[in-house]
Amino acid sequence: MALGGEWIMSIKPIVDSIQFVLEIVIIAIFIVRIYVKKKKRISVKKYNRVIIICVICWLVLGISMQIVSFSTLEAAMAFQGEDISGAKVVYGEDSALVARVKDGTIVFDAFLQEHGKWKMSNYIFAGQREYSTDCPNTEDYTIFFERYRMSGGIYVTVMDHGTTYQEEKRVSDSEGTHFETICANLSENRDRMYFGYIEDVPESYEIMVNKEQLLFDWGWAFEFLT
Repeated sequence: MALGGEWIMSIKPIVDSIQFVLEIVIIAIFIVRIYVKKKKRISVKKYNRVIIICVICWLVLGISMQIVSFSTLEAAMAFQGEDISGAKVVYGEDSALVARVKDGTIVFDAFLQEHGKWKMSNYIFAGQREYSTDCPNTEDYTIFFERYRMSGGIYVTVMDHGTTYQEEKRVSDSEGTHFETICANLSENRDRMYFGYIEDVPESYEIMVNKEQLLFDWGWAFEFLT
C-alpha cells in the first residue's frame, strides 16, 4: 500500500496513542478479570473476549504500520509527524539516515526503501546490525557503525561530545566518504554528529578528525557487521 506525499498527515503518532490506550485497557481488564474470578467466582468469558478484541486491534494497527509505504522520504517522515526541513540526510543503497535536532537533542532514524517505496523508520524487516566503540586515544568521540539487511554498505557516525564540539571539524576516512554534520546545543546534550555512508564494507578502515586518526578495533567491527 503506497501513499503519495501530497495529502500525508501525521498519522503515526495517532496510531501510537491508540495502541497505548489499548495496552492500558488490556492491563485494566486483565486485573479486573483476576479480581472477578477470585472474589466473585463468576464467569470471566466476557472479559476474555474484550481482551482478545483489544489484542487483535493492537496487532492490526501494528501490522498496518509495517505494510504502508510512501513515494518519497518526505512523505514517510510526515506520516510519523516529522519534518525533513532542517534535517540532514545521507542516502545509502535503498536506505537513508536522517538526523535532526529535536528539543535540543540530536535524534536520527534510518528509513528503508523497498521496490522504490519508502518504509517508516520502525520497519521490522530492516535486519539492522549496529556496532559502537569508544576511542582509546581520546574521550571526545564515539563511533557507530550501522548496516541493514546485511547487504550493501554501512553508515558511519562519529559523535563529538568534547568541549570543542561546537567547532565544526574535518572528518574524513580511508574510503573518501563525505560526512554530513549536525549540532545540538542544549546544556545537558552537547553533541555534534558527523555521518556518512560507505558503499562496501572494507577489510581495513580508518577515521580521521582534523587529520588525527581515531583509534578503534576495526577487525572486531568488520567481523560483527559481515
